[in-house]
Amino acid sequence: MIINSTCHPEIVPAGGDRERARQATAPPIVLNAYAVVYLEHSSVRKQSGESPALASLCARWRQIGETRPQDRIPSGLQEANYLKELNLLRHFVMSESEISGSCLCGRVTYAIQGNLGLFQYCHCSRCRKFTGSAFGANLLVSPNDFRWTQGEDSLGRYELAGARHFATSFCKNCGSSLPWLGQSGKAVVVPAGTLDEDPDIRPLQNIYVGSGAAWYEEPASLPQYTEMPPKKR
Repeated sequence: MIINSTCHPEIVPAGGDRERARQATAPPIVLNAYAVVYLEHSSVRKQSGESPALASLCARWRQIGETRPQDRIPSGLQEANYLKELNLLRHFVMSESEISGSCLCGRVTYAIQGNLGLFQYCHCSRCRKFTGSAFGANLLVSPNDFRWTQGEDSLGRYELAGARHFATSFCKNCGSSLPWLGQSGKAVVVPAGTLDEDPDIRPLQNIYVGSGAAWYEEPASLPQYTEMPPKKR
């Protein structure tokens, strides 16, 4: 089998010697990080406390993800069981609860229900222009899991000429960045800063770092203050 980590891990049945040869020469694919993120989701934590079997499964996958993050297939786990276990983990993440978000003025609101998809930082020039920041902190969710709950008539949208996917969405009243449906229609990009609550998943990766701002410095390398820095005397 092959692991496709473009958005979510997916299992694709292998077919014959040609496929096995291609897989043997393919570069390692980071996949266990996805499973570890699933394990950190609130619905998994809640239900693992109610199910000893799931708790054991979670503990094993968390250890695998921390110690062998580059494995194509986790060490010690037979391929026949991999699909079953990963699908089980993904099932527990499909929470019935909703995550809500809104613009600065509160005129536009939205909700996400189901799989929260992929969370990543994008350093491309388009995201930097749109956000006015060093990178865009974005969740990619299925259009089927996203809906506007208020103020859709206050939405503005801009589609960049020549872009296959990129677009923007914003509140016409306060100008806040808001979720936008890609021009391909395959995903809704949700600016994480517009969420009203903790999504219980964390960013997995940085992308387009080759296009990053020349002035960018890692936040952890800078002084940090709970609020404003103390006044100099």
